[in-house]
Amino acid sequence: MARYTRQIPLAGPPEMIFAAVRQYLEGEGFQYIHYRGEDVFCMGNGFWTAPTFIKIGFTEGHAQVESWIMNALLPNVFVGEYGMSGAGRKRMKKYVPQVEQLAGAAYDQPEMPQSDPQPRCCLACCVQAGQEDKYCPNCGQALPEPDPQPAPFVVPQALLPKEEFLRSGSSHAFRKSVSVLSVLLYGLIGIDLIMLLTGSLSGQTDWAEVATDLLILAFFLGMALGYHRLKSKTCAIGLLILSSFNTLIWLLAVQQVVGWWWILISVAAVSTIASGEKEYANYRAGAVRI
Repeated sequence: MARYTRQIPLAGPPEMIFAAVRQYLEGEGFQYIHYRGEDVFCMGNGFWTAPTFIKIGFTEGHAQVESWIMNALLPNVFVGEYGMSGAGRKRMKKYVPQVEQLAGAAYDQPEMPQSDPQPRCCLACCVQAGQEDKYCPNCGQALPEPDPQPAPFVVPQALLPKEEFLRSGSSHAFRKSVSVLSVLLYGLIGIDLIMLLTGSLSGQTDWAEVATDLLILAFFLGMALGYHRLKSKTCAIGLLILSSFNTLIWLLAVQQVVGWWWILISVAAVSTIASGEKEYANYRAGAVRI
């Protein structure tokens, strides 16, 4: 179902209305972010609640209010859009009417009469001239330039959220490092899987042990995907914890250090994400702009 959209006539300055809407929504817990090419207000990352989006834009004499809710496959991984008439109605009706009220606060106010432009006078002979005249009709002197018209209001550009910045706005070196480490992780998972299946087909198989090893590999694969696709610091730390625990189990069982290479790659993954977060901190501080 498509997002909810409504146009509201304005009689107040768009910049004041936008500031009032922003103050209200941020006070309710929304964040002003740049998401998929749009500057929107967003609340919820899909972990506890479905993400709710509200967007306000301005055309000549109107404000356009848009609102929608998306389904979360994973935290910060969203699909689909649902408007006010779908499942998101109860979640959005608290905020959207208030935004519309702020945007159309001049509904019941009489339209303010527009004042006539100030007459232009020649500085040499004080004769009034028309607004489009460039020279005095009396003495021929050049007339002063008329007051410039104010530029139309443009909704301020929002910052990228950290997750989207790390995926698309970070440096090439950061994204290349993540890709290289991800290939190594996938390669190790593939090698371990081949060795596990080869051993299980050789006879005298402990299927409970095989199932446990497959479950561990599934955890490794899930965290590797989260690190690669989402640039998730949680997944990178999870890889380090799981690989350290796995190596410790092997050390206690056979008195050999097995899987140390997992620990090295996981440490590199955590370090890479830390460098990406530093880039994001510089981006927010204004040192780096997209």
